[in-house]
Amino acid sequence: MSEVIDFKGLFPLAEPPDRVPAARSRVAERAFIQALVLFAVPVLRAIFSVLTVLAASWVSTWTYHELFLNGAIVREQHLAIGLAGGLLYAAIAHSRGLDNLERRPSIGASLKAAGSIWIGVFIMLMVIVVLLKAGDAMSRGSLIVFFMVSLAAVTLLDWGWPTFISRLKDANVLPSTRVAVLVIGSNETFADATRYLKSSGRHLTHAWRSKALRTKADAAAAARGILVGLQSQPFTELLISAPVSQMRQVEAISEALRLAPLRVYLQLDGKLKWVAGKPIEANDDRVIVELSREPLGMFERLLKRSFDIAAASAALFMLAPVLALVALAIRLDSPGPILFRQRRDGFGGQPFRIFKFRSMRVMEDGSHIPQARAGDERITRVGRFIRRTSIDELPQLLNVLAGDMSLVGPRPHAIAHGEYYSSLIGDYAHRHHVKPGLTGWAQMNGCRGETRSVEQMRDRVKHDLWYIDNWSFWLDMRIILMTVRQVLLHRDAV
Repeated sequence: MSEVIDFKGLFPLAEPPDRVPAARSRVAERAFIQALVLFAVPVLRAIFSVLTVLAASWVSTWTYHELFLNGAIVREQHLAIGLAGGLLYAAIAHSRGLDNLERRPSIGASLKAAGSIWIGVFIMLMVIVVLLKAGDAMSRGSLIVFFMVSLAAVTLLDWGWPTFISRLKDANVLPSTRVAVLVIGSNETFADATRYLKSSGRHLTHAWRSKALRTKADAAAAARGILVGLQSQPFTELLISAPVSQMRQVEAISEALRLAPLRVYLQLDGKLKWVAGKPIEANDDRVIVELSREPLGMFERLLKRSFDIAAASAALFMLAPVLALVALAIRLDSPGPILFRQRRDGFGGQPFRIFKFRSMRVMEDGSHIPQARAGDERITRVGRFIRRTSIDELPQLLNVLAGDMSLVGPRPHAIAHGEYYSSLIGDYAHRHHVKPGLTGWAQMNGCRGETRSVEQMRDRVKHDLWYIDNWSFWLDMRIILMTVRQVLLHRDAV
């Protein structure tokens, strides 16, 4: 029979003594109290979120009115917007797991998580203001100040919340999460599992390791040993780390622990990370994992298309003076048309004509199209500037309105390039499951500009497929914000 190693020494797995039921009762009582506290903490976090946004609304509006509007009274509409924003933020933050007691975010991670949620909430609030025709009653300046103050407030709340929770645990107001680990496998896996639990702020009470559990009897004995550990020092969570070959034994352990008041986690081999989070469909005694999703559903396409039309129309309206100046500069700088049109691979592999500001002296659209390189002599003086600042891509907003492209998606390649890479990269054609985009996830992960090798294109395709498999409206919002930051700060196009 396998042995399990405990921190306090070696002992063979054996039947638990008669006092285990009493220990189970004590653990059950503690678990019930902890469950009540764990239920109350997210509610407390939601209340803090609502009050934070509401307070930011009042402070920002009062300050703006006091400084710029001769102390005008804060209107009820501003407070209503603050309350609505707080409720929306609290709900979305909860759904995204920001109230998880084990989170330990840095200030950057908090800005990324809480900030992305708040930006989406603010956009929804502005849509509500427009629909209710309440904009005339509110100052645009105060709304901008409200957005900035609230962004800072929710970021600080998310960053400071774990410290607040830790103080409550130190004062015994909140119970510390007590956790045990059972590792079936190597010493390295055992060390990784215990290190992870300690770094996440949990209090590790027991740790067991076994090289392998060969039979269900071994698994049942391991479960009994875990119950003995419950008696010596109660814990409320158990992490089981095991390879796929031990899944039958893990199932037997889980069944034997079903009556114990434990939250049991399973840590799989890192080689299976690529299937984590994939949709699962049960079929009798089999499990079917969806490895690749179909193109976006009807509702998703409607949401994405509606946003594309609204955002592209607004962008064209606001950027009209810039577009006119660029067109004039291109006309004066070199002979040729203002717009460059080229056939690109689109949705479902169907070709379309893409629009760009002409940045070169050539208009290539054949079977052989050399990619632009740094210092390329084909690039004009104006072209070098508009490529560096990505202004040459702005006419693609017309492609977005026409329905050939989306604001976010895999970047469309020239047909000649598509035919070349599809013969070398097996998954290349899967990029066409969604409309090509003006910007994309691959570009935000360093896959931008010239691709000098097949490996670079393979990396770009990998990011494009990840985007298709994990699409959400909030992911599009995140990519758009990342694009704006990259264009303003980095400017690394050729």
